[in-house]
Amino acid sequence: MMPAVQHHSLPRVLIIEDHPFLQKIHEHCLSKIGFETVIASDAETAMALWEEQWDLIFSDIGLPDMDGNELCKKRRTYEAQLGIHTPSFAYTAYGDTMRDECLAAGFDEFGVKPMRNEELYAALQKLLPDFELYDFKDTK
Repeated sequence: MMPAVQHHSLPRVLIIEDHPFLQKIHEHCLSKIGFETVIASDAETAMALWEEQWDLIFSDIGLPDMDGNELCKKRRTYEAQLGIHTPSFAYTAYGDTMRDECLAAGFDEFGVKPMRNEELYAALQKLLPDFELYDFKDTK
Protein backbone atom coordinates (compact mmCIF):
# COMPACT_ATOMS: atom_id res chain seq x y z
CA MET A 1 0.00 0.00 0.00
CA MET A 2 1.37 3.42 -0.94
CA PRO A 3 1.66 6.07 1.78
CA ALA A 4 -1.15 8.59 1.71
CA VAL A 5 -0.15 11.84 0.04
CA GLN A 6 -0.43 14.58 2.59
CA HIS A 7 0.52 18.22 2.30
CA HIS A 8 2.08 19.89 5.30
CA SER A 9 3.62 23.32 5.62
CA LEU A 10 6.38 22.13 7.98
CA PRO A 11 8.71 19.17 7.56
CA ARG A 12 7.33 16.23 9.51
CA VAL A 13 9.42 14.20 11.92
CA LEU A 14 8.48 10.95 13.61
CA ILE A 15 10.19 10.90 17.00
CA ILE A 16 10.57 7.35 18.31
CA GLU A 17 11.41 7.63 22.02
CA ASP A 18 10.12 5.72 25.03
CA HIS A 19 11.22 8.07 27.83
CA PRO A 20 8.50 10.73 28.52
CA PHE A 21 10.97 13.43 29.57
CA LEU A 22 13.11 12.94 26.46
CA GLN A 23 9.98 12.91 24.31
CA LYS A 24 9.22 16.43 25.55
CA ILE A 25 12.81 17.60 25.08
CA HIS A 26 13.05 16.28 21.51
CA GLU A 27 9.60 17.55 20.63
CA HIS A 28 10.48 21.01 21.96
CA CYS A 29 13.86 21.18 20.19
CA LEU A 30 12.60 19.92 16.85
CA SER A 31 9.47 22.09 16.94
CA LYS A 32 11.59 25.12 17.73
CA ILE A 33 13.67 24.73 14.57
CA GLY A 34 10.67 24.20 12.31
CA PHE A 35 9.39 20.63 12.45
CA GLU A 36 5.89 19.29 12.88
CA THR A 37 6.44 16.48 15.39
CA VAL A 38 4.67 13.21 16.12
CA ILE A 39 5.82 10.91 18.92
CA ALA A 40 5.80 7.12 18.98
CA SER A 41 6.66 5.61 22.37
CA ASP A 42 7.68 2.24 20.97
CA ALA A 43 8.42 0.36 17.76
CA GLU A 44 4.89 -1.02 17.42
CA THR A 45 3.41 2.50 17.45
CA ALA A 46 6.07 3.73 15.02
CA MET A 47 5.33 0.93 12.55
CA ALA A 48 1.61 1.77 12.70
CA LEU A 49 2.49 5.31 11.54
CA TRP A 50 4.68 4.28 8.59
CA GLU A 51 1.95 4.83 5.99
CA GLU A 52 2.04 8.54 6.74
CA GLN A 53 4.47 10.78 4.89
CA TRP A 54 7.59 11.64 6.93
CA ASP A 55 10.49 13.93 6.12
CA LEU A 56 12.63 12.54 8.95
CA ILE A 57 12.69 9.59 11.34
CA PHE A 58 14.38 10.50 14.66
CA SER A 59 14.83 7.29 16.63
CA ASP A 60 16.22 6.15 19.93
CA ILE A 61 18.08 2.83 19.82
CA GLY A 62 17.07 1.49 23.25
CA LEU A 63 13.33 0.95 22.73
CA PRO A 64 11.29 -1.31 25.04
CA ASP A 65 9.79 -3.62 22.41
CA MET A 66 12.46 -3.74 19.68
CA ASP A 67 16.01 -2.59 19.18
CA GLY A 68 16.09 0.66 17.18
CA ASN A 69 18.51 -0.87 14.69
CA GLU A 70 16.12 -3.74 14.03
CA LEU A 71 13.29 -1.22 13.60
CA CYS A 72 15.37 0.72 11.08
CA LYS A 73 16.10 -2.45 9.09
CA LYS A 74 12.35 -3.19 8.96
CA ARG A 75 11.69 0.41 7.88
CA ARG A 76 14.25 0.17 5.08
CA THR A 77 12.67 -3.09 3.83
CA TYR A 78 9.26 -1.40 3.87
CA GLU A 79 10.61 1.65 2.02
CA ALA A 80 12.40 -0.48 -0.59
CA GLN A 81 9.04 -1.96 -1.58
CA LEU A 82 7.74 1.59 -2.13
CA GLY A 83 10.87 2.96 -3.77
CA ILE A 84 11.38 5.67 -1.14
CA HIS A 85 14.05 6.59 1.40
CA THR A 86 13.24 8.66 4.48
CA PRO A 87 16.26 10.28 6.15
CA SER A 88 16.77 8.65 9.54
CA PHE A 89 18.69 9.85 12.57
CA ALA A 90 19.71 7.41 15.34
CA TYR A 91 20.52 8.62 18.83
CA THR A 92 21.55 6.67 21.85
CA ALA A 93 22.98 6.95 25.33
CA TYR A 94 25.06 3.82 24.67
CA GLY A 95 27.90 5.94 23.29
CA ASP A 96 29.78 6.38 20.06
CA THR A 97 30.60 2.66 19.92
CA MET A 98 27.13 2.13 18.38
CA ARG A 99 27.80 4.39 15.37
CA ASP A 100 28.88 1.69 12.89
CA GLU A 101 26.09 -0.66 13.92
CA CYS A 102 23.46 2.08 13.50
CA LEU A 103 24.75 3.18 10.11
CA ALA A 104 24.92 -0.46 8.96
CA ALA A 105 21.29 -0.91 10.05
CA GLY A 106 20.26 1.85 7.64
CA PHE A 107 20.38 5.06 9.66
CA ASP A 108 21.77 8.06 7.77
CA GLU A 109 23.12 9.96 10.79
CA PHE A 110 24.02 9.16 14.36
CA GLY A 111 24.22 11.10 17.64
CA VAL A 112 25.03 10.37 21.26
CA LYS A 113 22.80 11.63 24.08
CA PRO A 114 23.03 14.28 25.26
CA MET A 115 23.60 16.20 22.03
CA ARG A 116 24.41 19.86 21.89
CA ASN A 117 21.87 21.86 19.91
CA GLU A 118 24.53 22.91 17.41
CA GLU A 119 25.47 19.28 16.69
CA LEU A 120 21.85 18.31 16.19
CA TYR A 121 21.17 21.29 13.94
CA ALA A 122 24.22 20.54 11.75
CA ALA A 123 23.19 16.89 11.38
CA LEU A 124 19.61 17.84 10.48
CA GLN A 125 20.76 20.37 7.88
CA LYS A 126 22.92 17.67 6.33
CA LEU A 127 20.00 15.23 6.23
CA LEU A 128 17.45 17.75 4.98
CA PRO A 129 19.24 20.29 2.77
CA ASP A 130 16.03 21.23 0.94
CA PHE A 131 14.26 22.42 4.10
CA GLU A 132 14.81 25.79 5.66
CA LEU A 133 15.23 25.06 9.35
CA TYR A 134 15.48 27.73 12.01
CA ASP A 135 18.84 27.87 13.74
CA PHE A 136 18.65 27.31 17.51
CA LYS A 137 20.51 30.55 18.13
CA ASP A 138 17.83 32.43 16.15
CA THR A 139 14.97 31.04 18.27
CA LYS A 140 13.87 32.18 21.68
